[in-house]
Amino acid sequence: MHATSSNGSARAPCPVCFQTELPARVGSAVVFSCPIAIAIPTSSADTVADFDAFRWFTVKVLILSFIILLSFTFRTEAVRADVIAAVGAGFSFVTESDGRTIDAEQPLLIRGGYRFQNAVDVYLEYSTYSASDGNASLYVSKRHNEFLTWARHIFYPTWLVSPYLAAGAGFEYDKIQTTLGAEVSNESGSPYAMGALAGGMRIAFWQPLDLQIEGRATFAGDNSTNPTLGCNFLLGVSF
Repeated sequence: MHATSSNGSARAPCPVCFQTELPARVGSAVVFSCPIAIAIPTSSADTVADFDAFRWFTVKVLILSFIILLSFTFRTEAVRADVIAAVGAGFSFVTESDGRTIDAEQPLLIRGGYRFQNAVDVYLEYSTYSASDGNASLYVSKRHNEFLTWARHIFYPTWLVSPYLAAGAGFEYDKIQTTLGAEVSNESGSPYAMGALAGGMRIAFWQPLDLQIEGRATFAGDNSTNPTLGCNFLLGVSF
């Protein structure tokens, strides 16, 4: 059963620790008190089906984008496209809801896409990291996921060290696992749109391999402490 507040409105349980207390509201968000601070929009109490529909819609859009990019594998003299891929890791400095605590998360990244005219890259990126908190009776772990489509311009691509700038857009969401005694529950948080800006350098130390060192700033719809800053180190290949 759901508890009711003094004004008669229904109280939604926290999706992490399942308590029925609603201690505070921040703008349009309801902030629950639990080991991992999470702000959830008040309209997202019944959005599991909406999230699944949004996720599949996004997957279809990404697949369609890849099909469009694959069309460029039929190279012509006017447009030349090389396949690119990269894997790496980095640091993401996430500011907690109190505005003072900063956690240095360590995301893993994988990229794939195309390079046009040796200077313009269009690629998809998936990154993820995990965080956890709790004690012997209550333990909460979170898996953070980000999907971004990037466009990047490489300046002076024939140089050994080439600077670049990039912009991206996509979405993020969390998967949360709660262990309460012997009970384990799994939930997916609502997806939020996000944007990103990045700048860095590509070191073409040995063709077709290169080293990519970049800094980035991401802006997410659920993050009141925007932007989130980070740095990444990737090993790339083109063919």
